[in-house]
Amino acid sequence: MPRIKNGPGAPNWMILVGGMVQEPAHGDVEDLTALPGPPSFLRALFKDLCGVDVSQHKKLAAGGGVKEEGVHESRFICGTDETGYEQHKTVFTESSDFPVVVDLKTFGLPGIEMVWHYDLTYQGQLGHCGFRHRHLRARFDSAPAKARFEKIWVKVFDVHPEFGR
Repeated sequence: MPRIKNGPGAPNWMILVGGMVQEPAHGDVEDLTALPGPPSFLRALFKDLCGVDVSQHKKLAAGGGVKEEGVHESRFICGTDETGYEQHKTVFTESSDFPVVVDLKTFGLPGIEMVWHYDLTYQGQLGHCGFRHRHLRARFDSAPAKARFEKIWVKVFDVHPEFGR
């Protein structure tokens, strides 16, 4: 999986400090179904930059299954073996009070690498679908790569992302 090079001269990680995705109101079905979430952004990002469809996933055998009693983990690759993202999902099976924890890392994007952590909170009969942003960090190998990322973020979420170090 291609990655941005590490070491001297490599771009630093930047943290999303503003322009976070709007979280839906708890229990508001219209809000939950109308607001775009991470999958919407990832589909647009990979389609626009690489022409890759990341809407389908392939389960990875390693790293999944029951971690401990009441905790189930799964790992997926979305996209191709060269371009896409790896997603790690943790589900607490004994209580819906705990969110589904999602961690993902992109690979193969031209000039962009991103790590995003978010939760899916329980929303009654709709299940775990309430998006809650936790942490996003990205690094860009150039100003044009960052501009491409920001343009797609604004197109999907209608808010400008602000990055800090």
